[in-house]
Order: sequence, then C-alpha cells, then structure tokens
Amino acid sequence: SYRLLAEIFATQTANARAATARLAQATGIPLTNKREFFSFPNTVQYGPIAYAPQAIALVLARILGISALASFYLARLLNGATALLIGFLSIRTAGRGRYLIFSFLTMPTALFFMGSLSQDALLLTGSALFVSIVSSIVSKDQPPGAAAYIALVGLLVVLAWGRLPYVMLCVVFLLPPFHNMQWRGNIFRRWPAGAAIALAIGLGTFWAWIVNTV
Repeated sequence: SYRLLAEIFATQTANARAATARLAQATGIPLTNKREFFSFPNTVQYGPIAYAPQAIALVLARILGISALASFYLARLLNGATALLIGFLSIRTAGRGRYLIFSFLTMPTALFFMGSLSQDALLLTGSALFVSIVSSIVSKDQPPGAAAYIALVGLLVVLAWGRLPYVMLCVVFLLPPFHNMQWRGNIFRRWPAGAAIALAIGLGTFWAWIVNTV
C-alpha cells in the first residue's frame, strides 16, 4: 500500500489540476496486509523508539480500515500530539530557562517536525524535557531522586538511539546533577552518572551494530 502511495508522489508537480488528480488517485489506495521488502536506509538507521506514535497510528489505521493516505495523516496527528504533550511537560518541569525552551519549541523548524512523520519531533521535545529536568534539579540545588534518575536515563537512551552523538551532549548535563545522588540514605558520588552514560553508549552502539549487520 505504501509503495503504491510513494509511486504516485514520486515526482513533484506545480500543476494544480494534476496535483488534484494525483491526490484523488492516492485516496483510493486501501491498506492491505500484503507485505513487501523495501529498502529505506536513510530511515532504518535510526532507533525505533521515537517512531512509536507513528507505528501505533498505522496499526490503528489498519484496524479502522482507512486508506493509506489517511493513515499518514493519522500518524502525523498522533506524532504531533505526542510531541506537544512532551513539550508541555518540559515547560512545566523546567526550573530555569522555561522561556528559552518555549522559544525553542515554537521555532518554525520544530513546529514543522511536530507536524511530520519524522522522529525528530520526539527527539527535539525529548531533548527539551531532558534539559528541563536537569534545569529543575540544578535550580533546587539538590541531588535527583530515583524517579528523576530513571526519567533522565530513559530519555538518554531514546535520544542516543535516535542520534548517537546526542550522548556527548547529554554527558555534559548528566555529570553535575548526578553528583552526590542520594537514595535510601546512601550517597553515591560518581557511579550513577557513569552507569547512565555507559548504558546509553552501550545500547547506542548495539543498535548501530544491528543496523550494520542486518
């Protein structure tokens, strides 16, 4: 279904009548359960986690029996709604730099990705949420609790699977907040940050190995 849809829009046209006819043709393509192998190396190299909303939308589209083109609109809608929710949480969580995060998330490029099928929508808002949690920890001037630690490590893994170089940026933000982290009356100085960074780098490298092997 998606291959047929891609073939219709393989080239761009400035002719309004041709574009209308092409859109009508695309609307008639139903979703089927027929599967084909197709090469898309520029997308498959990225981790699957940030594509979860789009994947859920495509599954729902198949259950609802809508067209292939409508399934793309549904995927864009769910991707955008998820990105907006994460962006809202990042603004609510931020201790400092709240207005800077708001300005960053309302830039044209960020809004464009939020309305697309790209994983960049969740990577941008996930990065904002990561920075906002760190900002909240720094502004309170106290080590993070277990919940904040788990949230930051989870976000770090998602970001690393989407873009492995993000790990290097996250290292800068992770080391100071996790210093002297406390849990159940115990104080941990360095190993929480080191364990989080090692986990993110290890999983990111593992994903890169999978892509290269497959």
